[in-house]
Amino acid sequence: MNKKEIYTNYLSKIKEVLEKDDFEAIDYILEFVYSSWIPTDELMQIDEILNEVTLYLELKDWEYKERALELIEEFEK
Repeated sequence: MNKKEIYTNYLSKIKEVLEKDDFEAIDYILEFVYSSWIPTDELMQIDEILNEVTLYLELKDWEYKERALELIEEFEK
């Protein structure tokens, strides 16, 4: 899967729920990503983003949210 497909399939949805602070949806998406059969190489491309989103979900610290959104923007370019 190329970067555009990864953005469309995963990161755009993560970005949307992060911006809304929808913690239930964030949890659902993370659970889906980690429990589905997404190839390891794709997960590795977005690993840092997923880590920041997970920290935001668990700690509710806006700095993790901001960092995740920055990383998503960088990935999108």
